Amino acid sequence: MLMAFVLLLILINLFWLLVLCMGWAGRQFKLTYNAADPAEKLDSQFPPINSIPDSQTDFSTDAPSITMIVPGRNEGHVLLSTLGSMCRQDYPDLNIIFVDDQSTDNTPEVCRSLTIQYPHLTVLVNKQSPPPGWVGKNWAIAQALPKATGDYLLFADSDIQFHPAALRQAMWLAQRRQTDLLSLLPRPDGGTRMEQAFMLVAFMLVFAIAPPAHSNDPRRRHVMTAGAFMLFRRSVYDAIGRHEAIKGQIIEDLALGRRTKTAGYRVFSTFTQDLAFGRMYEGLADCFRGAKKNAYAGVRYNPLLLLAMELFLLLVGGLLPLYPLGAALACWLRPGVGASASLVMALAANILAITHVRRFRQWMRGTPGAEWLFTPAIFFAIAVLAASAWDYYRGGNSWAGRTYERQHVEHPDNALAHLIPKTAAPTSSGANRQ
Repeated sequence: MLMAFVLLLILINLFWLLVLCMGWAGRQFKLTYNAADPAEKLDSQFPPINSIPDSQTDFSTDAPSITMIVPGRNEGHVLLSTLGSMCRQDYPDLNIIFVDDQSTDNTPEVCRSLTIQYPHLTVLVNKQSPPPGWVGKNWAIAQALPKATGDYLLFADSDIQFHPAALRQAMWLAQRRQTDLLSLLPRPDGGTRMEQAFMLVAFMLVFAIAPPAHSNDPRRRHVMTAGAFMLFRRSVYDAIGRHEAIKGQIIEDLALGRRTKTAGYRVFSTFTQDLAFGRMYEGLADCFRGAKKNAYAGVRYNPLLLLAMELFLLLVGGLLPLYPLGAALACWLRPGVGASASLVMALAANILAITHVRRFRQWMRGTPGAEWLFTPAIFFAIAVLAASAWDYYRGGNSWAGRTYERQHVEHPDNALAHLIPKTAAPTSSGANRQ
């Protein structure tokens, strides 16, 4: 029994040591793009396709047109700040379409005040509930597409706040890298320490499953794209089938990213600390409800993968504080080299884990001290996964007053259905050449 405990602690220490090294010495913490960064900042990690000496051109004379589509449902309490920040972008050729998706709060009043102040903002009221087979967000976006005329389409979430230079910086980076889809991964902002701790766990899991550095490598199948900021070349978005092709996908941003990359187009993702940020949920209860909508879809509706994920989180995170207690008990009951070694390794595992989580929190500019709630946040994440699976098998997952029944929700693997490869699709200038 003691030897099995020692072996488990060895494996856990190796895991956290590997994670720590990958975070500090690897690409993860370097993959950041902010308002003050030049477009060539990331060239050393990801060399651009062609050498472009003057990457940050003067958009006042030559700016690709952008149509931003922002769906929102009952977000009136934040729209003045978030949608207002989108309207105040330092970008010359921008039109914004906000889709009021059957809101029942003060969203119409807030939108009216914003349209008076910003003439490039159009508010579209969607009065029709999504048909069977459509997820609400995808349906709302589809209603705005006939009015979208930009060379580029930017899909954004209504609860995200933009830096004034967000679009200018994003377009500089997109042109520098000749991307067909550029996604900025926003910084989760605000909330209690427990909310921040859960967001740390969630981002760590997502980045472990699909590292952004791998997403930017055309030789790998991994994709990491965030619906909070997805800048599409319009011709490419049309070529991959638009949102209609992924109409039943709960995690629509990853589905669009997978279709784009699998078709052979160039996808680039980077984390940003100040270009886009926002409080994703309002309190722990809202955090629980919102996260469980996506959690089971994130493990591909696979019960075995779900159990494996739960066990993994429990062993490498949830039980960390108990390992030193167990090792100390072993030292008391059976003093010896093995018991002493287990105590040292149990303490080392906790130190390695907290060190990495603290570093991750600093990188994400989270609330100081959130790392000390890592263990309860792990159990919160375990509960979210279990609740998501429970809802799915009871009939469907719910969010924002809507329930998505199992029979109307598409499996993540279906995101690639009817996909036309790039060689047969309409070409676009600057597309990925491999």
